[in-house]
Order: sequence, then C-alpha cells, then structure tokens
Amino acid sequence: MEKKQRAPKGSKAVRKEKRGGKLVWGYHVWLRQPDGSRKQVRDFSFTTQDEAKEALRAIQTAGRKERYGLVEPKKQLPATIQTAVTRYRDLSQSKRISRRTEDTTYWRDHPGHVHSLERFGRWAETERKILYITEVDDEIIQYWMSAEVLRAEAKGRPIKQATIKRGLNTILAALRGAKNSNKFDDLINYRVPVNPLKKWQVEEDRDRILSPEELSGLSTALAETPEYEEALFFLQLALMSGGRFAELKRMKWDESSERFGIVKLKAIKTGGRTRSIKVPGAAELIAQRKAAKLGGPQRVLTKEYEYFKDTFKAVSEKLEIPYGQRVQGGWTIHDLRHTCLSNLALDGMPLHAIKEFAGHANISETLRYLKYMPQQIELGAKVTSKLGLLAGAKLKHTHGEGDIQCPNCNFTFNVKKSKHLELVEQAS
Repeated sequence: MEKKQRAPKGSKAVRKEKRGGKLVWGYHVWLRQPDGSRKQVRDFSFTTQDEAKEALRAIQTAGRKERYGLVEPKKQLPATIQTAVTRYRDLSQSKRISRRTEDTTYWRDHPGHVHSLERFGRWAETERKILYITEVDDEIIQYWMSAEVLRAEAKGRPIKQATIKRGLNTILAALRGAKNSNKFDDLINYRVPVNPLKKWQVEEDRDRILSPEELSGLSTALAETPEYEEALFFLQLALMSGGRFAELKRMKWDESSERFGIVKLKAIKTGGRTRSIKVPGAAELIAQRKAAKLGGPQRVLTKEYEYFKDTFKAVSEKLEIPYGQRVQGGWTIHDLRHTCLSNLALDGMPLHAIKEFAGHANISETLRYLKYMPQQIELGAKVTSKLGLLAGAKLKHTHGEGDIQCPNCNFTFNVKKSKHLELVEQAS
C-alpha cells in the first residue's frame, strides 16, 4: 500500500476559501505570543496565494522578534494630569447619562466638582508648571488648597473648607482612577495623596433648626399669597416627612396612601433605595392636594428649585428671618429636613428608628442631623427632676411634662392623655 505523502508544513495555513460569494486567498494560523500563550490570527483578503504567503511571513517574523526580545517594546509616554482630568470628566458624564431615568428630577451637564477638577488641571500647568500625574504629591495638594483660598478672597467670597474638601475628593478620585486603570506603566508605584481635610474637621455646625415661632410666621406669610401655595405645601410636606428636596420633587401620586398613612420616598444617596415611612399627616396633605386638582398629572410637585428658594428668601426677608447659606444664621431648604429629624429625636424617637426614617446608610450620618435645640434644656430638667424624685429627693419644684401643683395641699399631679390625674409626689 502506497504511503500517503504529507503536505508541506504550513501549506494548510495558506489556503483559498469562499468569502462573500468569491474565492479569495488568506491565512489562518496560531501564533505564539511573548508571554508563551497562543493567539489565533486569520486574514482572507488577498487575490493571490503569493500575497497571502508574504503577509503571513511578515507577521510570523515580527512575532518571533518580539518574542525573543529582538524588537524594543513601544515606549509609553508618562500619564499627564490632563489625561486624568479628561478621563474622569468623560466617564462621569457617561455615567450620569446612562443612569438618567424618568424619575431624574435634577440634572446638571457640568457639575461643580467637575469645574474644580478642570480648574486644578489648568492651575497645575500654568502656576506650578507640572504636567505629569507622578508630580502631584502631598505638597502640591497643599499649594492647591492655598490657591483656592486666595482665589475666593480675590472674588470677595470666602470659601469654606468643606467646599475645598469636596473639590479635592474629585481631584484625588481622578488620579486614583488613572492609576487603577492599569493603562500607564509609570503609575504602578505611584501613591495617590490623601485628602488632608477630614470630614469631622471641615463640617461646620451651620445647619440650623427653625423654631416654632419662625415656622408659624413663615406658614402664615406663605398662606397670605396665592402664588406661594406650592411653597407652603412643600414647607409642610418637608417638615412632616423629613425628605430631601430631590426625593420630594420626584414623588408621584401613587407613592402616598392616605388609608395606611404611608409615604414612599426614593433615596438619592443610598443607591436609589425606596423607603416607606408612616406619616399620616403628610399622606392626608397629599390627598387634599390631589382632591383640589393641584400639582402635576403624575407628580405631586411641579415647581423647580429656584421657585422655592426665591419664595422662601422673599418671605424670610419680609419677616426678618435670616435666609441663605452664606448669611450668618440663615436657613436653607435642606434645614427643613434637619428640623424634622431633630424634633423626632427631641420627642424621644430612638436613633436607629430616625436612621431608617431618614434613609441614612449609617448611624454616623444620622448623628449629624441631631442639632442642639433650646427645648433640650427643659427636657434635661424634666429627666433630672424625675430621677431626683425616684431617689427620694424632697423637691419643691418638679419639671415633669403636664405636671400641675395643688395650691392647697402642695401635691404635684400629672395630667395623662386619659385626662385622669395621677398622684406623683408630695412637693413639701
């Protein structure tokens, strides 16, 4: 039996195949890579067999040279600061666009933190004469903080450390993103600076609590003007629900149930988690608004942020109540949330319950909202008097809520919700 002769080595790699209705020449091979792995390569776009063989020889020769170190690897240019700025800005824009839904009620094409990042890129190149990421160290960060303070002072608008911290967070995130992308060899051993401004250091106790007198004055003044109807409704809704502006702005009619006293709020900071809170007053208020055919076809609120800001500012100035973030002792829309949560704490609601009510991710965030209130002094007085009575102290004055003292026998009584009187302790 005659032995079948083998085809020459590599002859099957170059062959003729039918592509797009035509017979064309090409090659199909597996090439060894510099790291030892094999990669499949094919190309059927040649008119003759010689062209296909020549092209195959060229890539095989180039592959061998690279594998055995006969070709110098391409030199990668150092990563520049502008590269990190552009990369972060474009990725941030893409994420905002992809996450935008019909529930998105607040949108900015160019957020403030991106402005800070771009400003840092220009400052580094023009003021410090540095181009590369590896040149950004703790010292450069300190110089940038100083430059921001001087820039704000030149404009006559002092900048807060919290604002500088937020800008630094974005700058460092851009540098960290470039390093973690694994696209720049010069950043393998680069250490991204740490933000020198810590959260607890820069957070000022600016957020204030509106007093009962201020709330009463604001509501009365808003009710006197028909154009302020939605502002009054928002004031009431925000105080009862403690919701953030964006959460209330995106609220729909079917997210409130007067029957069960439930209001649903979709968080904007904790991954879009929806929380259901029991606020019968708010649910009733929303039902009344719907019955009056106010609001939009789907959403409870129709006005934009500027309407509420301008309305509250005008009414506050009329009542001589400080308003505005840059005004000493001024209040802002977000302070309605602070007022609600602080009053919940003052009335004895447990901290973990306030956390769930507010939609916070952790307890430490909730603690920031529990501000000092004058009523806390009275609350302390009541608690300490109660403890003294329990310990057998003979007190002439007690401070229990609802306590009354008989002028004849000097007994102190407590008026309960049942309207019955309970003997508490003899005052003297």
